[in-house]
Amino acid sequence: MRLCITLSFGLLAGALPLASRAQTTETAPLPRYYAGLGVYQFPVSGTLAPVVPTFGLQFRPRWAVQASVVFRPQRYDYAYNYTYYDAPSGAQGQYRTTLYSGTDRSRSLAIPVLVRYTLTRRQEHRFQADLLGGVTWLRQSYRSEEHIVDPAQGTDVYTEQDGAYHTLYLTLGPSLRYRIWKGLEATGELTYQLAMVDPNGWNGRRVDGNVSAGLRYRFGD
Repeated sequence: MRLCITLSFGLLAGALPLASRAQTTETAPLPRYYAGLGVYQFPVSGTLAPVVPTFGLQFRPRWAVQASVVFRPQRYDYAYNYTYYDAPSGAQGQYRTTLYSGTDRSRSLAIPVLVRYTLTRRQEHRFQADLLGGVTWLRQSYRSEEHIVDPAQGTDVYTEQDGAYHTLYLTLGPSLRYRIWKGLEATGELTYQLAMVDPNGWNGRRVDGNVSAGLRYRFGD
């Protein structure tokens, strides 16, 4: 969390000189649309999603709205043996082994919808600094299956457990963009998530920082 705060202050410190040197005259409008792919870090869990599409609409010279769809399925299979010493009262003990195996599955879906305000007015600059604000909807589901076999006791048990929870976050943070070639930009975003609606009450009112980065291309009149 301290690292996220330090990074955000650094981004803003770099953006302020650019904004202070900006002239009041707006330049030609940017292309109307942009789309891109990037890497996204889920709030709370910190899990990374490697391929995330983002779509945006530039509706004013310094204002845009964008949305991303982030999906990450995960699966973990396990199998192990647990050996213990069983010594019944009045009888000679012996070692016994219990067999465990199972599968844990989870799915995470996040949809951030953010408004982007550009601090720098001169669009010809390669570096651009923005402020982001909006909401992020997060849904996480899980399913756990376990098989336990104890040959000595003659038991064979299979259990299942599943569940899901969803959270609505208030999202705020800085962003930097660098124009690589014509409409192609490299982007980096550092946002903070404050849980506003959490029916399960798992996350409380904690604030979590997460990062995203990628490439975007601007197009359209």
